[in-house]
Order: sequence, then C-alpha cells, then structure tokens
Amino acid sequence: MMKSFKWIIIILLLIFLSGFIYSRLFHLFYQQDEWVGVGDVIAYGSTRFLGKFSIISILAGSGRILGSIFNFIFYRYFTYQGFPFALFSIVVNFFNALLLYFVVQKLSKNTMLSYLASIIFICLYTPIQAVTWFAANTTTLPSATFVFVSILLLLQFMESNKRHYLILSQVSAVVAYLFKESGVIVFVILPLLFINLSKNKVTIMKIFKIFWPIGVYLVFCLSVVLVNYLRIPANSAAFEANTPFMKEKILFNALFYPVVSISQIFIPDVYLYKFATLFQSAMYPFINGNFMASSIRDNMTADVLSLYFSLIVIVVSVVVAYMVKRVGKIILYALIFIGLSFLPYIILRRGGAYLDSRYFYLGSAGGALLLSAVLTGIADRLKKYSKIYRYALFSMGIILCFYIFVNVRLIRRNVAQLASVSAERVQLLKQFTYLYPTLPNKPIVYITGDSNGYYGLTNVKVPLEQGPGYTLMIWYYPTGVVPREFFQNDFLWEIRDQGYREVKGKGFGYYWDKNDLLNLFKQNPKLSENQIVAFYYKSNDRLLLDISPQIREYIRNNRTKSL
Repeated sequence: MMKSFKWIIIILLLIFLSGFIYSRLFHLFYQQDEWVGVGDVIAYGSTRFLGKFSIISILAGSGRILGSIFNFIFYRYFTYQGFPFALFSIVVNFFNALLLYFVVQKLSKNTMLSYLASIIFICLYTPIQAVTWFAANTTTLPSATFVFVSILLLLQFMESNKRHYLILSQVSAVVAYLFKESGVIVFVILPLLFINLSKNKVTIMKIFKIFWPIGVYLVFCLSVVLVNYLRIPANSAAFEANTPFMKEKILFNALFYPVVSISQIFIPDVYLYKFATLFQSAMYPFINGNFMASSIRDNMTADVLSLYFSLIVIVVSVVVAYMVKRVGKIILYALIFIGLSFLPYIILRRGGAYLDSRYFYLGSAGGALLLSAVLTGIADRLKKYSKIYRYALFSMGIILCFYIFVNVRLIRRNVAQLASVSAERVQLLKQFTYLYPTLPNKPIVYITGDSNGYYGLTNVKVPLEQGPGYTLMIWYYPTGVVPREFFQNDFLWEIRDQGYREVKGKGFGYYWDKNDLLNLFKQNPKLSENQIVAFYYKSNDRLLLDISPQIREYIRNNRTKSL
C-alpha cells in the first residue's frame, strides 16, 4: 500500500509539472524541418524510407524509421496541426521522467533520491529543444523511453533470472536505437550494469553469451554508419566529415564534449554566455574592440568556463561519492551515463560552446541523477552535525527550489516566445492564402519587406525559418500548381535558396533578390511577367501586401535591357 502511494505521489507531481511547464506547447506551429517532413510525405508517401535510404541503411538506423512512422502519421493525417506533436511531447516526456524514477528506485532503493531525479529531469532547461521542436520530439523522446525501459528490464532480469526480461531488454535497446542513434549508448550500459551489479563472478565469455545479439547488431550498425559517414561531403555544416584533421577533431570531441557538457546540463546557455561576456570584459578587455569578440566569447571563453565548471562538478561528485558510500555507485553510474550520452555526437560540429539543445536530453537524465545523488549524499553526511542539520537541509531545499524555479521560468518563457512566433507564422501563411487562394500557372514568387532580416539573415524578410520558397511550395501544393518532384531533390530547401525550375509542364520559382529575378527574365524570354506573384511584408504590423503589379511593371520595363 505504501509503495503504491509513493507511485501516486510522483505521478501526480510529474503530471502537474508537465502541464504547468509545457501548457503553451499546444500553441506551437511548424518551425523548420517539419516542412521537410511534409515534403517527404508528398514526394514519397508511405514509402519515404525506401525512397531515401537502402534497406541496409534503414536497418542500421538511417532515417530513424520508428520515429518516421510517427512523423508520417502526423504529417499525413494532421497536416499543419501542432496539437498531436505537442500532446506526444508532453506525454512521452512525462513517462520518461516517471521511468527515470523507477530506474533510480531500482538502483538506489532510495525514494527521495528517485523523486529528486525525476523532478529535476523534467524541469531542466538545457534539453528543452527535445520537447519543443516537433521535428525532433518523435525521435529523441521515445528513444530515451526505450533506453530507460531496456535498463529496467535488465534490472528485472537480474532480480528474477527470467530470460524473457533479458530478451525484452535487448529488443528495447534496438528499438531505442531505431528511434534515434543516441540510443546506441544502451548497448554499452547494459553490459556495464550487469558486470557491476552481478552477485556472481562475471567472465568475458559469460558477457558475450548474454549480450551477443546486441553486440553483433552494434558491429553491423557501426560498420554501415562508418561507410555512410565517409560519403558525407566536406562542406557539410553539421558534420566533421572529410575535412582537414578530421580524425584529430573527432578524437578531441570524444575527450572534450562529455566533459564540458556536464556543467552545461545544469547551466542554461543564456546565463553561461552572460557570464562569459562579463569574464571576457574583465579579464581580457583588449578583445572587446575586436570584430571577433562575440565569436571568441561564445566559443573559446564559454568553452573554458564550461570546462572549469565541469571540473568543479566532477571533483565535488567524486568527493561526495568517496565520503558517502551509500550514493557512491549512483554517482559513478550518473557520470558514466552522462559521458556515454554525448559520445554519439562527437562527429557533429557545434554552433557555439553548446551542442544543440536536443542532444542534451539523455545526458540530462544522468545530470538529474548526479545532482540528486550529490545532494542526498551531502544531506546524509550532514546528519552527523545535529545542531546545523535542519538549517543546512532547509538551506539546500531553498537553493534547489530556486534553481528549479529559474529553469522552469526559462522554459515557460522560451515556449511563450515560440508560441508568439508560431502565431505570426500562421497569420502570415493565412495572408498568403487570402491574397492568392491559388497561384498562376508556373508561379514565380518574390518576397521583400521592411525587416532587417530574420534569423540573422538580411535576405530573409518573412518569419519562415525553413527556405521560404520551399515552405510556399508545401503550402500551395494542394492547389495543384507545384509538381511533387521538386520535393524529391529539396528544391529551395535552404533558407537562402532562390531559383526557378520546370518539370512535366509545371514550374515554380522563388526570389528574394530583385536583380536575380530580373536576370531570370532576361535569360528566359518565354517567361511571362504574369507568372510573378510578389509580396511585401511589414514586420512591425505583421501585414503582408500584394506588390505584384509594381514588380511585374519593373520586370516588363527592364527585361529587354542588356545584361
């Protein structure tokens, strides 16, 4: 009865926190790669996996086939609706926090530590993108779910010695990987836990006999991934692939990412960058006048501070683990889990001191466990000092509550900002439809506006984070003017892309540069000015204006002039 009551308490707490923190998630709309998801459904339908990847690559994790199934359902049957994604995010994130509670309870037999770990996990700000970005939540969140399920089943196997738990544990590990590659860490965690928790002597042969299925699968996946990785072009913005010092960079990333990310789990990026600005200004004022000052701050200075803070976290954790044996193993598990969780990302480039937020999701589970174990250990140690114990415990509680409050406030603020941007984006798309319910045959869209540029790009005059041309092709596809073949080669996908193409008697074009638009008509005499659909966006008023007559007149008057 008491055990059930403990479950009810944590379930109610997590339900309350999930609703309070992420209630405005239902107001979010597509941000970026969601448009690519819709484009893939248009281009390939239910066979999108086979259209983009080989069977071997799919089995090795390419395309994240299990997450793609959810994406297909949401994009195909709930097009332009954020509700199913938001509901999916909140529910799965809730279950992940609950599963973490059960994992920690199994490992520690400490209810308070388990409570703390699950509550801190659901309140941490750093991994917010895994929950708020619809393009990521259908892969990142369920992958973590099956990582936790796999660990729980292994622990159950070790308690009961019933082989079906072991089989289900390894199946769950594969499922976690097929949702997202980051799930690969569970292939390492399972044998490590078995070795550490086994009451009998464990030999290499015994480990191989028990875990050979996931071992063979891991070798297969790594082989395929390595071959595919070496095919990535050197100009990739995301990967350290086929570049000078590629091997050295990956090696340094393997040593560096897991360490610096430990502190970054706990420190929201906005605060670290603010502190980096203060630190750099105080210690290295001569840098401030340099045109690269902000880049140095966001990369080198923030990296150094992250490393420094991470070393403090590691030292404090090791000291507590040494002094309080009861939490020693839990702290060790947490540190290993955090380190392993970042190894799948060593081939990625960072845009600053932090990896993208969603890559911290699994690591944050380890971080929540680490913080909970350290606090529990300190509280246990303080019991020896009865005179100050209550005051110290109260002070720790106040500090922890304040820390959680700061993280929750940042999450709610971020979600509110995303909701505001989503509202503007939906309003903009509706204005496109209002001004032009259907586009002319072979339309060529031109967009300008009074904004200095969105997302740091002066040429982007509308709040469409994906390529505006690609987004408009998706938006107007149901009208029949856009050929689906354009979605098979990602035409106009990049945010700076512009151009015009025709296929099978249909065409589409998008331009943000008026001179390039003019050159198109100079080089293609058969194009008609009536194909042009032009818009001007007044960003402050969030108002879209039709300027097609003016642009058509401009092209008509200038297209015959020499290039």
